[in-house]
Amino acid sequence: MTIRVGSLPAAPIAVLLVGCACARVNVETSKRRGYEKKLDRTIVAFIGMERFGDSYQQMLHERTIAEFAKRGVAVAFATFDRLSLDETPSFDAQAKEFRASTALIVYRTEGTIDSLSGQIVNAEFDAQLFDLALQKRVWRAAIRYGSGGGL
Repeated sequence: MTIRVGSLPAAPIAVLLVGCACARVNVETSKRRGYEKKLDRTIVAFIGMERFGDSYQQMLHERTIAEFAKRGVAVAFATFDRLSLDETPSFDAQAKEFRASTALIVYRTEGTIDSLSGQIVNAEFDAQLFDLALQKRVWRAAIRYGSGGGL
């Protein structure tokens, strides 16, 4: 596992996305110079994860809560349903309701899922942390995941 991190949440995010000890993960990050605020209340959105299945998404949510709780950070998840017939609150409204100070957006940019097992073979994610008061991106990571080798 190769992880190059600054002082923001790259390591917990890598741990969250992997979920398997035998995986290969490479994380490259960039942090806004001079940004030293401690994370307090973060709203999280995972985008493009639908194909990964409900059990993976549930595990991702549970581990996100646990990893950020270890660091004293309160977390809420933004809810989106692209096929919903009813209007859902906007991301901004959800962040405001939670009183979030930061927003973590994780996009799946690429990935392969084994058609027989449904397991993730490899995936790439773009993770971005925004300071909502500054209205600026303060951290970004490119995360590459591979499920590892065979026996």
